[in-house]
Amino acid sequence: MHESDNYEVFLRISDGGEDQHLYMVEHWFPDRPGVDTVKALLDEAVRDHAVLYPASDADDFSVEIRRLRPRDHVPAAVPNPAA
Repeated sequence: MHESDNYEVFLRISDGGEDQHLYMVEHWFPDRPGVDTVKALLDEAVRDHAVLYPASDADDFSVEIRRLRPRDHVPAAVPNPAA
């Protein structure tokens, strides 16, 4: 595995009420995504919210970009040295 930073873009779209109509999605990138990429992901998430909840308007938006350093990653499985 290459030891480098990774980035997670986490989007949260809701109707602004009691989160009855909540859509969350995350995307992973090997390099920090640019503003145009993040805007396209947000636009896509708003469209997905509209498809899933046609009677609800998306009024509450949240976008987080997290830098995940190699030491932040949890290995999928730790090899057993006795095996």
